[in-house]
Formats: sequence, structure tokens, C-alpha cells
Amino acid sequence: EFDGRDAHEIDAYTLYVTCLYWSGMTVSSVGYGDIVAVTTWEQLYMIFCMLVGALGYGYIIGAVTIVLGSRDQRISAFHHTMDMLNEFMAFVHLADPLQIKLREFFKYVMLKA
Repeated sequence: EFDGRDAHEIDAYTLYVTCLYWSGMTVSSVGYGDIVAVTTWEQLYMIFCMLVGALGYGYIIGAVTIVLGSRDQRISAFHHTMDMLNEFMAFVHLADPLQIKLREFFKYVMLKA
């Protein structure tokens, strides 16, 4: 039963929009809540809102992933450089105070941003 009418009494367009609205609510995990779109125009508007919300959510998750990924690359490059520096300092037998100053310099230069 739909809006007090049997499903056979409803035109195909309204039934299609209602089904699209229901599937959008289910897939997007918005849920069925207390506020329900009743008319076809309300359902179309809610479908549009769900699509905009899903696209916004996807964009934000993608942007955060990119930021975290670039941060990890920067830290990985820092560790690689520090490993190379430590190997070099051990190879040329630098004095300990100079090794500390070089490590502090590289840490300052590479992690300041």
C-alpha cells in the first residue's frame, strides 16, 4: 500500500521515483528516520540531497587520504635521509658533537613544513 492506494493504482513514474528514493535511503545509510518525503517532488529533492551528500562525503574522504598519504611519504623520505646520513657519518668517523648538530639540522630542514 502506498499513500493509501494499492501499488497497481499508482502511475509508473511515481512508483519508480518512490523505489529510487527507498533504494537511495537504504544504500546511502541515511536511514528512514522521522522525516519522510511523501510527494514525488519531495522524494526527488531527497534523492538529489543524498547524491550531493554522498559525493561530498567521498570527496572529503579522498582528500583526507591524499593528505595522510603525502604526510607518510614526507616522513618516509625523512627517515631514509637520516639513515643515509647516519651511514655516512659512521663511514667518515665524524665526532659525536658534529653528528648531533648534523642530525638536528636535517631534522629542522626536513620537518619544518
